[in-house]
Amino acid sequence: MLRALLVERFGLKFHRQEKEFSIYELTVAKGGPKLKPTATPDAEPQLFGVVYPDKIQVPARNVSMDDFVAMLQRATLDKPT
Repeated sequence: MLRALLVERFGLKFHRQEKEFSIYELTVAKGGPKLKPTATPDAEPQLFGVVYPDKIQVPARNVSMDDFVAMLQRATLDKPT
């Protein structure tokens, strides 16, 4: 319905195309996860990524795994969610 409205009002055209993307999978390393419960559960979430030519640093405090993965997809890995 929305697509029909966009075509009618703005003259937009749509097409579908299959495309292959590379994917990344986050897995738990040998020895298990090293995540610890937060010491300050009421603190504001802190999440940012820094990309260097040979490594990536992503400090995170009080963030959910969904937020963490979304940040990796957007900023660091440059892949769609």
